[in-house]
Amino acid sequence: MRRLLAICSLLLPLFAVPAGAEEPGQGAHGLRLPASFTGTLPCADCEGIRHHLDLWPDQSFALRLEWLGGGAPSLRDDLGHWHVDPARRALILTGGGEMPLQWQIRGDGGLRALDMAGEPIVSDLPYDLTPGPLVPTPLALPMRGMFQYMADAAVFTECLSGQRFPVVMEGAYLDLERAYLAAGGAPGAPLMAALEGRIEERPAMEGPPRRQLLVDRLAGLAPDETCPPAAAPAALINTYWRLVRLGATALPEAAGREPYLVLLPGEAPRFSATLGCNMMNGSYQLDGATLVFGPAASTMMACPPPLDALEPALGQALAATARWDSDGKNLRLLDAGGQVLVELAAVYAPS
Repeated sequence: MRRLLAICSLLLPLFAVPAGAEEPGQGAHGLRLPASFTGTLPCADCEGIRHHLDLWPDQSFALRLEWLGGGAPSLRDDLGHWHVDPARRALILTGGGEMPLQWQIRGDGGLRALDMAGEPIVSDLPYDLTPGPLVPTPLALPMRGMFQYMADAAVFTECLSGQRFPVVMEGAYLDLERAYLAAGGAPGAPLMAALEGRIEERPAMEGPPRRQLLVDRLAGLAPDETCPPAAAPAALINTYWRLVRLGATALPEAAGREPYLVLLPGEAPRFSATLGCNMMNGSYQLDGATLVFGPAASTMMACPPPLDALEPALGQALAATARWDSDGKNLRLLDAGGQVLVELAAVYAPS
């Protein structure tokens, strides 16, 4: 254990993020976020459906669909939350629609549409979205969320995505403010509001332009309602678990590839893990609170120090694991004596 902790102490410089770095980070799912994904997909009765999908690392998304051809353009906008199914490498968008949209995460970081059952679409037609720098799409849609007003400033937290927007004091904003004040709640207390509005980039008081909400119509307030909980407990199996502590050493988030562990389901269960360089793969056995990792195979890329010395330490920790416990958000791997070897946090799980 002492040798493991000594090696872990070398990790801090490796995961330090350079000041002013703007390069999107690569998550365990293989996507570099934030990013915009664009493409025109086939349409049975139009020239095509233009897609603009924005993904943020906090698992929120914005989507604009535009039906091409015919008369005036037909648009449909959506906001919501995304998660990943590691076993299928599937990105799942849950927004205001009746059914979630599913996308295969390609090896090159792009996306390919899956059918409504989540199965691959076998076709030579273009069903792909290409990644690029984040260029947020404007949106116009009905929304529900928590509205707050205090000291001549207003914010709106949209329920499906959890995104928080400053509210522009134009359009039907005064209707919203008056209804909020008439509700008689405590100053600054959040109240549920249903409205129709637009989200678009506007100049900010400080810094670069930012996405803001313009209210077109207030449908009403519901003072006794709140947004549903942001996250459900994560399952041990088929969840990406980000490494946050190895031994006694806390690990900052990686600037490049995200370190993670995932236990995949199946008749012959397998695990994958990485600290940001080589990939480790092997079998595991799970019986209640007992968890045992089998011998791991690893890719053999040359890694810069101290990662070249650190990777064996992770292998040693997995080999010594005998038990696990979790509160649904955090996971601990323990040895036979109850010593904590690895601590992890669930990422990209369903809400």
